[in-house]
This record gives sequence, C-alpha cells and structure tokens, in this order.
Amino acid sequence: MAEHSPAASLSHASTTPVAERVAPQALIEGRIEPNPLKPTPDEVIITGTGVPVWAVVAHAHALGGDLEHVARDYEMPIAAVIAAIIYYHQNQTLIDARLRANECNPD
Repeated sequence: MAEHSPAASLSHASTTPVAERVAPQALIEGRIEPNPLKPTPDEVIITGTGVPVWAVVAHAHALGGDLEHVARDYEMPIAAVIAAIIYYHQNQTLIDARLRANECNPD
C-alpha cells in the first residue's frame, strides 16, 4: 500500500482570501501554541482548543482539503485551521512522522 502524505491533498486546499492578504507567520501567531503536556513541535495545539495541529491536518486530509468543513467540525475559526495548515507546511516532516506514528500505534 502506498503512503499518502497529507501534503498532496492540502497543497491545493483553499486558504481563502485571508491567507492571501496576511503573512503566514502572522496567521500562526496567537493561534498555535505549545502543548503544555507534550511541548514538542509535532504536538503543538490550536490556541484555546487543545486540538493538536496534527489532528486538524489529518482531518483536513480525510476531507480532501475542505478547510471550511474542518473548521465547522472542530468548531473553530477558519483562520485557526489555516494557521494549522501553514504550520504543517512549515513543519511537514515532523507532522508527517507524527501522523505515521498514529497509524502504527492508534491509541
């Protein structure tokens, strides 16, 4: 079975006009924070939610990159989902490794 990185479905995900007008780092700041229980770059969470970025990425991948659907499902602003996707693209190797670990050890 071939491995499928979320990058394929998320590379063309609509990030809405917001992301086109704002620098990527500005979207991340205030929306992504370290997980106080697991303070590693692959375990960062969406501020105020406790939802890990890797979970948002996996869900977006499962939905074919429909970020608005992800925002509705997690009841978070679309800007937070976009920030998660931007963080993912900046840390793709780490997040992909985390996602592969989840596949091997679904706890």
